[in-house]
Amino acid sequence: MEGLIKLKAWLSLPLFGVGIFNMLVIFEVLGRQNKTSNPQVLRKLHKTVGWMGFLWMLFISLLCVYLIKQTSGAMTPRGAVHALTALILLFLMMVKILIVRSYRKLYSFVPGLGMVIFASLMTTLVLSSGTYFLAHSGSGHVHADSQKRDLVKKGQSIFNSLCAGCHYSDSSDRKIGPGLKGLSRLNNLPLSGRPVTRENLLDQLNNPYGTMPSFQGLSEEHKKAIIEFLLTL
Repeated sequence: MEGLIKLKAWLSLPLFGVGIFNMLVIFEVLGRQNKTSNPQVLRKLHKTVGWMGFLWMLFISLLCVYLIKQTSGAMTPRGAVHALTALILLFLMMVKILIVRSYRKLYSFVPGLGMVIFASLMTTLVLSSGTYFLAHSGSGHVHADSQKRDLVKKGQSIFNSLCAGCHYSDSSDRKIGPGLKGLSRLNNLPLSGRPVTRENLLDQLNNPYGTMPSFQGLSEEHKKAIIEFLLTL
């Protein structure tokens, strides 16, 4: 799952170039009084690059839909905002295509719409690739690793207190519930068969599958710690 998220972040980077390039082309075509380049050539170039960017974004959107499906629709607040801005962006791009191809009387709105699309594109990319690479940058990585180690250690302590009576953490053998060694390397959770994700592990704690007792009353911080520990097994 993490690999797909990383792939999506990298695949989104060319859209930065597409947006900036097309914006500069339009500035050249519409904003410069003394043309230094052939406007017709620039318009065709703008159109070609724009279509490539639109199709590329549709491909990334399909990847996003797959990722959301794998997490059973669970999204962070940032992810929800990112999804909303992406939908708005796709809608605006389709409106622009309709105006250019079918509703030429509204063509005067196209430059302004293009500016809005550019702003929406940059916002969407910052919320996706930007935040991903910032979170994984070297400057914050050491601190993040230290925090994660502390969280895992805390999760291990909570697991030993609340979960070890039913589950082994150092063996895949069944105790009362399934052994959890190697859980992070599995594609699916034992028993429920759902994908091994943080969201599904949290749901298992809150709304357990089978006879496992619910830990819904446990604090979110403690549940997060348990999940991080489980993902190290």
